[in-house]
Amino acid sequence: MAEAAEDLRSVIENEVLVNSEPVSAAWLARESGHDLGACQQALVAAWESQLSERMAAAFVVIGAARGAPRAEVRLVDAVDLDAARSKLGRVASASLYCLGPRAADASGRLAEAAVTVLSTKLASQRSRLAGEASSAGDSFRRGSLLAVRGDSAIDASRPVYDSAFGASAAHDAAAEAMAASRSSSAPGTSAAAAPHRASSSSSSSRGKGGNRGAFFGSAAARKGSGRKVAAAGGKSQGGVPAAAAAPAPARKRVVDSDDEDSDEDEDAGGHAALLARQRMEDEEAEAAAAGASVVAKASRPAGARARRGADGDGVFDDETGGGNAEESGEDGGSGAGSDGDGGSDAASSGRPAKSRGAPRARRSRAADAAVASTDVGTFDAFRAEPGEGSGKRRTKRVLKEETSMDERGYMITEQKWVEVPIAAQLELQVIPADPESGHDAYELDYDRASSRVVIRGNSGVAISAGVYQYMSDYLNASVAWGVNRTGVRFDSVSPLPAPTAVRVVRAFKHSYSWNVCTFGYSAAFWDWARWQRELDWLALHGVNLPLAFAGQELVWQKLWLEVGMTDSEVREWFSGPAFLPWQRMGNIMAWGGPLDQDWIEGQAELQQSILDAMMELGMRPVLPGFPGHVPKALRRIYPNASITSTAPWGHFNATYTEVPFLEPTDSHFQALATRFYEIQRDTFGAGRDWSGMAYNADQFNEMEPRNKDPSYLAAANRAVWQAMSTVDANATYVMQAWLFHEQFWTAAAVKAYLSGVPTGRMLILDLNAEEQPLWSKFDSFYGHNFIWNALHNYGGRSGMYGNLTRVATGPPGVKEAMPTATIVGTGFTPEAILQNPVYYELVTRMSWEHKAVDADRFVTRWSQRRYGANSPSAVAAWLLMRRTIYDTAWSWTRWGEVEARPQATVPDRSDLNATASAEALRLLVQAGSNGELDPTSGPYRHDLVDLASQVMQFVFTDEAALLRKLVEQLQAKGSKDPTGAAQVGAAMQAALSSLDALLSTDPSFLLGHWLQEAVTSPNTTTPDQVANRLFNAKNQITLWGLGNIHDYASKLWGGLVGSYYAPRWAMFQKQLLQDLQSGAPFDQAAFVAELIPVELQWNESPARFPDQVSGADPLKTAETLVGQFVNASAAVKAQFEASPGVDHNGGDVVRAYTRDLDQLMLLCSRTEACLGFNYPGGYLKSSLTAPTSSPGSTFYAKVK
Repeated sequence: MAEAAEDLRSVIENEVLVNSEPVSAAWLARESGHDLGACQQALVAAWESQLSERMAAAFVVIGAARGAPRAEVRLVDAVDLDAARSKLGRVASASLYCLGPRAADASGRLAEAAVTVLSTKLASQRSRLAGEASSAGDSFRRGSLLAVRGDSAIDASRPVYDSAFGASAAHDAAAEAMAASRSSSAPGTSAAAAPHRASSSSSSSRGKGGNRGAFFGSAAARKGSGRKVAAAGGKSQGGVPAAAAAPAPARKRVVDSDDEDSDEDEDAGGHAALLARQRMEDEEAEAAAAGASVVAKASRPAGARARRGADGDGVFDDETGGGNAEESGEDGGSGAGSDGDGGSDAASSGRPAKSRGAPRARRSRAADAAVASTDVGTFDAFRAEPGEGSGKRRTKRVLKEETSMDERGYMITEQKWVEVPIAAQLELQVIPADPESGHDAYELDYDRASSRVVIRGNSGVAISAGVYQYMSDYLNASVAWGVNRTGVRFDSVSPLPAPTAVRVVRAFKHSYSWNVCTFGYSAAFWDWARWQRELDWLALHGVNLPLAFAGQELVWQKLWLEVGMTDSEVREWFSGPAFLPWQRMGNIMAWGGPLDQDWIEGQAELQQSILDAMMELGMRPVLPGFPGHVPKALRRIYPNASITSTAPWGHFNATYTEVPFLEPTDSHFQALATRFYEIQRDTFGAGRDWSGMAYNADQFNEMEPRNKDPSYLAAANRAVWQAMSTVDANATYVMQAWLFHEQFWTAAAVKAYLSGVPTGRMLILDLNAEEQPLWSKFDSFYGHNFIWNALHNYGGRSGMYGNLTRVATGPPGVKEAMPTATIVGTGFTPEAILQNPVYYELVTRMSWEHKAVDADRFVTRWSQRRYGANSPSAVAAWLLMRRTIYDTAWSWTRWGEVEARPQATVPDRSDLNATASAEALRLLVQAGSNGELDPTSGPYRHDLVDLASQVMQFVFTDEAALLRKLVEQLQAKGSKDPTGAAQVGAAMQAALSSLDALLSTDPSFLLGHWLQEAVTSPNTTTPDQVANRLFNAKNQITLWGLGNIHDYASKLWGGLVGSYYAPRWAMFQKQLLQDLQSGAPFDQAAFVAELIPVELQWNESPARFPDQVSGADPLKTAETLVGQFVNASAAVKAQFEASPGVDHNGGDVVRAYTRDLDQLMLLCSRTEACLGFNYPGGYLKSSLTAPTSSPGSTFYAKVK
């Protein structure tokens, strides 16, 4: 009996929540084979479990966006309203909403709908919705919506949009769905080409079953509002109104090849008969089409029914006629899941179609989520920008039957030839994990009978990774970071190529992502739309263990208020949004704060949506843990507690550092930590299985414990583990091993610390394993599992760099070097993302690779996919970069001078790779100039600007070194002539101006974009909030405090170079020239004292910067820069006379970082003080001695 009830509930939820289809007891009995009484009980049980609240938003949204084109009796048509009202105690009135025939016009605009509001009392306690709908008479037609309101009666004099949705959580959901409908039904867009994310109410609730199926699962989570999270001391907000549609008379019009109409009147005599007749017609049509139907199994899991919209805007809803399909060779169009014109920023959560009459197959919620989230995660990411995709598009066409409403309110059916979307040629299937290893697995295959590409996987992440491999291998796809999807490119071809059957098993169980700092340097101000795209990226790249640190401040606030702190004491402890990662790790407190309540609650709501999406994708989020860093006020609450202070950090004073630390051995630690995990579970885990979660806690990040005793170290770590395991017995303790780089952590200290946690219950992140692995230093962490990670960057500093060879060989090499190593995963832990996409493409791929990867072959294929063509110039550029720029160890000496605070001494910049960068730029520019690549492609433009800006950075660095050494030499000679130095200074400012202009041509390199994210971040509305976010955004990338770790997170961004870096260098140049003429030495301290107020003024200024590109063409801009700073013109070359085998000893001004001959000529030509240079040595001369023999060297003397 219980199994039958569960079966029925599964069918009801699938039909109502996933397919938005009506469910009646009669239909349910016929479909399931169970008796009518059991079906009625199942419907009542569904109502009682508040399924009605969850379905309501879906009905309102779909009804509004699709125009509710057919008569539908929703879930509640077989439920006794009296019983429902008595049990829920919520239904006070019923209102009938009639959407007129224009509700489903071509653009799907609800604003144009003719709406009638009929408010009615519940006249009979035993009345059924079907009866009420019939009593409405001619006021109702096909497309009507019946809404049972759970709040006060609606004022019938108000417009329906205001009264029905204005005070309801469904308002935002309906607006979003209508916007998606407008995009998907725009002219020139196929029925499936513009998928939109189905929406749920912001207060959508969960049933007892945990994840709620695909419609209210991944798709609902991706809407962004998610379930309202209770604020400190508050309550979660409630449900949404239930909705249903009523039947009406209809006509059926069949348009044959001669376009003649034949009308067939429908019998309007009985509601039940009408509904049954409509269902029979639907079933007959679907059965006739079942044999040759090409449907989007990628968009709906098995067991779902196809939906049709009145305006043909269905999400992958291609129902087809019997066997009629043909091929055409039309140009244009966009690729899989693309909307062609940019479209909506939402993705489909639709499901694979199935004939109504076919046997219904049970499937798990995990399967729903896997297929649904993979569809969302894949095809939203592959939205094409204008100009992307290449070649002719061969489209498959099928005969599709569409149902719509005529001006009289009758239903008509037409048959049309339509294109089959690329997504409709995919079939996604759920398979078990690999039986031998238990790891994720995916398979690529081809079903020749249905002409579909088949992709199988054991989870949403595995299927997504499989889809990405197929798109990469067969459609030249590349999905990388880039503002406005400038990092996304794929070939738009159809029919899809048949893949070679392949099965791929993950080499390591876990694929981890992010560093605690990433939430500050990259994601500090993200809204839900931006998070959606990142979750898509993570799924496509196979990440199954992502760090999920957003929104935790609400948990901390609840905890500290609970123990007796005041609200101001708590909020003043928090740092500002851009500095929260370091406050969370106990390094600082309060800087950039205080946090306002709107931010705290908004981030918690965002975290709810993030967790929903992650878990429904099959990811295991890593949540915050309790390390012991506490507000100062805890000393007031517990005056006898053992509360010490962390060591000073980052040159901050005691106001912002020396954070109070509750000793893990103190009796209050377990009570507070346990309560923290309970509050976190109650805040974010309601309605879901919260067992076996992963938690990250870092007690001593970049600080030494005050007690070196091994027993203390073991006890400190044990305390963290005990608290999380008390609340979650199957918890996994995740810890960044970054602290073990400090000298304090000897092998004995590390072993003692790790001994506090049982083996197998801790997961250690070897954070910088590609450069400074710790697993080998500390004997594979003494038996604890660890993940090999690539850290790659600090602060998200700009530039193209990394060591691809170490990534390609590192993870597989662990077991080769140490067969007993406890490696269980790979990951990437950069302090910031959104740069060097080639590096992260390889890092994420290594989770699936069992052997080392050939880095040269990888970048060759990367360049082909990245640009969609086999360009010899581009391949040569990338191979050159792979062997130089991307084959160096991380070093501070690789950074250029543009972002550095000016100083008189010339810093070591020995690892610039300036020569290789210049040559690679020539090749990449050539690829666009000679037609090898599409110069309008987003990825090409991004890489061109990225590489060209790096070259300009190095040009400027050489000029800055020349200026300082020239002034130093002139002062040594007693000369006060500023002419030569002034010429170099002018060249430096010209280079900065050109660099700023270049950066402003691509949206991924704009200061304005970062600032716009800040001021439009969630719950940022008041002037004070805007000012706080703006200061946080500016301060982090410049002063990082009051100049404490200035320029650590510097960026080469358009607007930042021109408004911040250029003025600093102008001040420096002015001071140098003044000192040259006065004979005084350069006073660095005095200069910084004058500079800091200028820097602070920029930080505190309300000035904004453009968040849109300048409009200049990146390729033309790069070509101009190559002509000015890379390739010497004939006129410049004519200034020099070459003397092979000759050099002039002495007279050196500086050795340039570039060894490129043309660049050396250009550098020397910029000042009359340079008399020549040797090549390939690169030494610039200010005086010439007698020539000497120097085999292998050529001296280029400037001709007077």
